[in-house]
Amino acid sequence: MKAAVLEDIKKLVVKQVSDPCCGEGDVIVKVEACSVCGADIRTYNFGHRNIILPHILGHEIAGMIVEKGKNVNNFRIGDRVNIYPAIACNECDWCRRGMQVRCDNTIQIGDDTPGGFAEYIKIPAKAVNNGSLITIPEGLSYELAAVTEPLGCVLNGQELCNVKMGDVVLVIGAGPIGCMHVILAKARGARTVILADINQKRLELAEEIGADCYINSSETVLSDKMLEYTRGKKADVVIVACNSQKAIQDSLELLDWGGETINLCRIAQRRFNNTD
Repeated sequence: MKAAVLEDIKKLVVKQVSDPCCGEGDVIVKVEACSVCGADIRTYNFGHRNIILPHILGHEIAGMIVEKGKNVNNFRIGDRVNIYPAIACNECDWCRRGMQVRCDNTIQIGDDTPGGFAEYIKIPAKAVNNGSLITIPEGLSYELAAVTEPLGCVLNGQELCNVKMGDVVLVIGAGPIGCMHVILAKARGARTVILADINQKRLELAEEIGADCYINSSETVLSDKMLEYTRGKKADVVIVACNSQKAIQDSLELLDWGGETINLCRIAQRRFNNTD
């Protein structure tokens, strides 16, 4: 089969590789769509401590089952499926408490096993048994199904910070994750949703998602513009959806009393100041 193999930092090569072999409890999926996550871009540019190159990345995957082991009874050949990439151990303390997302021994499809930037992918038996295969409803495209993984992260974040009816929500970062947060916050009943970014092009592309206010924080002071729009009301929830130390700092300064903030970003080897 063909696969996009990361052979070295910033060296991605499309080449022929061996087809995956299906074990008795495994499933082989023909990949129809695999979206590019920010983590994939970060690994492409800088590598990953858990990934030994060469490696096939990609964990936001949708496709069709084309082969299954003899012990797989709950799926059929031809089923359209979305793949949840995190395989929990179901044995550690977190798993036993029902919080598999914090599993100490998670195996990640696309990191620890070959990912979806290929024609076919093997879903190991443990993932099949853990519920990693989710049937795609009729009428939903493979392309949309592939992004349900990041959408699930967005939903989990808003449930954790309790976005609710009447809230003022500030989203910093107008990429795909930030845009999903805007749409979901509006759907959950937020009164005012503000989207900020330093990239005017991204803000223009995001106009169709229906934020109440768009702020280019490279051209104006974010706090001034936001408080002007809200008539002095700070945010009940601030969501940081970009890798920026300043954005995290701003999120704390723009949060109202009793408010909550969540950061969907990774900042390495940096220190934060003035967070009183």
